[in-house]
Amino acid sequence: MTKGHKIQATIKNSLTGLFRDQLGEGDTRILINFGLFHSAGMYRTTNHPYRIAFIPNTKVRKCEIPLPYELDGFSPVKFGDILDGTLDDNYLVDVLGQLVNVTQLEDIPVNGKDTKKITLELRDELDQSLSVVLWGAFAEHINNNIQAAPETIVVCAVQFGKIKVWKNNRSLSNAYNCSAVVLNPELTGSSKDDLSLAVVNSNPFAIVGGVSDREDFFVHTPRRTICEVKWSREIAKCIVMATIFSIDGDMGWYYWSCSVCAKKVTHILLEGGDDDEATEFLPLTFQCTKCNIDNPVLVPRFKLHLRVTDHTGDTTFMLWDNLTQQIIGQTSTQLAPPEHNEIQEEDLIPVVVTNVIGKTFLFKICIDKEHIVYKHNTYKVMKIITDADMISEFSVLDSPHGTIDTVGCIGGGGSFVSSPSEGTLLLTDVDGPSGSSISPDSTQAKRKVSTPKASIDTDEQTSTSKKICHVKVKLEKIEKTKE
Repeated sequence: MTKGHKIQATIKNSLTGLFRDQLGEGDTRILINFGLFHSAGMYRTTNHPYRIAFIPNTKVRKCEIPLPYELDGFSPVKFGDILDGTLDDNYLVDVLGQLVNVTQLEDIPVNGKDTKKITLELRDELDQSLSVVLWGAFAEHINNNIQAAPETIVVCAVQFGKIKVWKNNRSLSNAYNCSAVVLNPELTGSSKDDLSLAVVNSNPFAIVGGVSDREDFFVHTPRRTICEVKWSREIAKCIVMATIFSIDGDMGWYYWSCSVCAKKVTHILLEGGDDDEATEFLPLTFQCTKCNIDNPVLVPRFKLHLRVTDHTGDTTFMLWDNLTQQIIGQTSTQLAPPEHNEIQEEDLIPVVVTNVIGKTFLFKICIDKEHIVYKHNTYKVMKIITDADMISEFSVLDSPHGTIDTVGCIGGGGSFVSSPSEGTLLLTDVDGPSGSSISPDSTQAKRKVSTPKASIDTDEQTSTSKKICHVKVKLEKIEKTKE
């Protein structure tokens, strides 16, 4: 039963006071009634696709049978996998190696303040070396321990280290206060420095509007490919024409909300029972935290995660209730089951919902700070166009942003280039609630895909990663002699 699988759990800053005294490193606890979300960002502590999020009604109970001592969560990786780029640098990693070199403690100016820095060189059993750069309190702590007994320091262990890339050179660094650095650890059930709880502050998502859909999609908002969206380094709104190729049913396709404020309700435990007794099944009720009432009138609402693609790549778009109704033509009340279940089976998604697979729409999405800084890969849809005529017009629009730039997705370790033969986007049925459709053959024939030469026009270079050169040209008057 105890296999050592790991999952990240986070507590918002506003809730840390509720759970600080109930959680301690090395304790075995049973968690009841918590949120479950997709794991994303640049500082993921495990490779599990989901993460646990504590909510105000989460129950923390003691477990009489502790986990085996050897399940300490420390999983060192190979140095070679870090150095050759095999490991994704969005995940924090553990390393263990022989300490072979230490630099002097330095004061480095960071954001106008002097910050302590020290660099360690570790060597593994394959004689590969890895640089570990420690900052702030971590650097001072390690330096003090080494200075106290330099001849006794042999092994160094780093837990939750951040992979850093600078000029194609990879190293490891501490990840804020989440990391732990231990000298001469016990290799079985390693004792580590205290690990702080991860604190996540949510950022609100603003939606603005004010113009007609045609003006918004054709004039005011720039057009982007999926590749350009994923490589974007600017907060912006953009239009993406994409085809739905699957529905991510892992997180369900609807949720239960309060009929008054439309916010998602929280499942809470009924009062009664000893918190120290772990029961397998506990009765649940519902609470609206915004209205501050128990057992509100529940209304199902759509929340759909669509996997979409174009000729440059694929990603995930998330649609809320109104937009989902727009593409399927029915309400969530008509489709959701009467039982208020938390668990939704992926294979039980109604056919009317899965019928959107293969259809192409125009999506207005927002590239937010969470995508640029924290590498979130799900984009919230602000508006959607299902009208076949507008989609057809958009696909053949001969404007600066009408021709798709297939050479503009450059970043990281290489570039993305699509040949004209690969660049044609297959537009299958574009049936919206209105019942209109586009012929795939005619659409493919009309769609334009630029070649490298065609992308010279500066107005077409919509990738935010490219710099546009403006060349001054001197114009001279030429007078024609009258014949």
